[in-house]
Amino acid sequence: VLCGKGSAGIMQHYSPARLKKPLLRTGPRGSGEFREIEWEEALSIATERLSKIRRTDPKKLAFFTGRDQSQSLT
Repeated sequence: VLCGKGSAGIMQHYSPARLKKPLLRTGPRGSGEFREIEWEEALSIATERLSKIRRTDPKKLAFFTGRDQSQSLT
């Protein structure tokens, strides 16, 4: 028997509506307009944008890995 969160996690993994490829926004923010792109293109875009931040002001760049502990409050 799984709790609600565990069950939802499994459904996210197997849902036919889950994302299978990266999406690139093609319209204004909030318009919901995206197109699928390949992983190589997505990683290239991310590298370009993060490299620019790193070159201009590295203090603006931070990474978070792992998960927050907010779930312990629910």
